[in-house]
Amino acid sequence: MVELGEPQKKKFPPGVFGNDAEREWLNTAFIIVVPMLLFNYIVYPGMLSGIENLLIKYPYLNIFLRAMFWQLVILFTLLAVGLCFFPKVPFREKFALRGWKEFDPVIIFVMALLIQPVIWIVYFISKVFLEKYGIETQIPDIIRIARTISLPGFILLAVAAVIVAPVVEELIFRRIFFEFFTRLMGGAFSLIFTSLLFALVHCTLVQFAALFLLGVAFQLVYLRRRSLYPAILFHMTHNACAFLMILYCRITSLDLPI
Repeated sequence: MVELGEPQKKKFPPGVFGNDAEREWLNTAFIIVVPMLLFNYIVYPGMLSGIENLLIKYPYLNIFLRAMFWQLVILFTLLAVGLCFFPKVPFREKFALRGWKEFDPVIIFVMALLIQPVIWIVYFISKVFLEKYGIETQIPDIIRIARTISLPGFILLAVAAVIVAPVVEELIFRRIFFEFFTRLMGGAFSLIFTSLLFALVHCTLVQFAALFLLGVAFQLVYLRRRSLYPAILFHMTHNACAFLMILYCRITSLDLPI
């Protein structure tokens, strides 16, 4: 029985925000990630421009620094901080790697295939709409590079897009950002806002609507299971489908408007 005057802590649904230590970890992770992302999109490109001649001479280094390096820095920073300063929070709870199920890969693979036509339709509608109003629809850099680079470079780029990016982006947007903004403004707002952020950071106007839709889909998968496993698998499978299509175009010299 609660005595009069005794403060009552606000209770959260189990598995959503965890205990105080887990909430403190998520707050710390948010504080770490935000300035690192801002640095990545504001300062880091200028730093790479300063070594442009070197990057032209060594294209594989160019791919690594542009597509993979800073994401790995963010990932290993979060791992180090989580393991060193928050030992009381179990690893699987810190990074929401819980509830693996045997048939997850099959279910996620089917879901990723089913959403492909929807994503393509939204993409082409966006492209037609933007071109109708005279807005230039440039091919995203990663697709342009993947079309023309050598096969070893293509493989390195595929590793960055199919393995590294899904792990880091799902951890940031589906776990850290979603949980942080949900505590402030509720789940519905957080789902929309983090999906908008997810689309925005990819810096491609023609793919914005499709990326927003993907962000919503990834978040709903995370919400369904409160685990990053299925969300990461979903993201990986989608990106793998895109790179398989680019590879097919490279082999057959087919020119798709992507």
